[in-house]
Amino acid sequence: MQIIDLMSSYIRKLKREQKLAPRSIVSYESDLRLFVRYIGEFKHISEITHHSVELYVRKLIEVEKLNDSTVSRKLCAIRSFFRFLENEDFISSSPLTRLPIKISIKRKPLIIMTLEETAKFFRTIQNERQQLQKLLSKRRDRGDRERLVMYQLMCNVRNNVMFSLVYETGIKLHDLLMIPSEYVELRRKSGVIHLPHNSPSQGYTISNPEMLKLLKQYQKLVHCCGLTSHYFFFNRNMGRLSLVMMQKIFKKYVKTAGINLCLTPTSLRHAYAVNLLRNNTNIPIIREELGYKTFEGLLIYQDYFNLTAKKRQKRT
Repeated sequence: MQIIDLMSSYIRKLKREQKLAPRSIVSYESDLRLFVRYIGEFKHISEITHHSVELYVRKLIEVEKLNDSTVSRKLCAIRSFFRFLENEDFISSSPLTRLPIKISIKRKPLIIMTLEETAKFFRTIQNERQQLQKLLSKRRDRGDRERLVMYQLMCNVRNNVMFSLVYETGIKLHDLLMIPSEYVELRRKSGVIHLPHNSPSQGYTISNPEMLKLLKQYQKLVHCCGLTSHYFFFNRNMGRLSLVMMQKIFKKYVKTAGINLCLTPTSLRHAYAVNLLRNNTNIPIIREELGYKTFEGLLIYQDYFNLTAKKRQKRT
């Protein structure tokens, strides 16, 4: 069979099994299409040797000047594709088994927001909300202007809820943005956020009064704006809020707060993990809370603490 047809079968299998996040499947497909374009779309699978793959990897490193982590990701997609071909008996052995190139990945040092920076970040969101509430009180009964300010206020509370949930529960960003509206149950003194069935965690119980108040305020503002969406966190088109948009919103608040660090919304998840470690929480509990399949994912936090300890020793 031609490689382009086999690649299409592999991508369909990934989508059908749904073991990977949608963004991971898109990334795999993009990486494989580049490889197939380099090899030749209509080549027979038996024509691809370890030498072909080696030349492609050399091109990525020497010509495209891609960094080690990007090359490793692309190589991982190719390796997974040939493993699929082996399992389906399209080939007897993968050409990557004889690939001599080994890429070493250096883990980047983890950047963690301090408690002071985290407080400053959330204070920025709260200050924006106070300004919008004052503006809303001035624009009562002014038609479109009032609705516009109310919508902006709803977006502000939505953002506060999103980032607070990541910081207080360590929920994965993808799981957070996939939560349907009907999966959020709020009671008088507590609330439950259920997650889709393919998520490792079943859900989160909300007992923090401030968090519960924010959630109720968000639902009330959504109702007042006359908006309905399948997703709890939605965009202006009533569809699911994208991760890219969430990152833009986060960086806007980071910049406004005057925090001069290269941060992403995942930084709040890292801060949650570090807080657990500071409180001497057992490692298996942390692994389960963060949804890691193995303990290797927690090594980034060990590196962070080791680096912090070295800095303290230098100061003394």
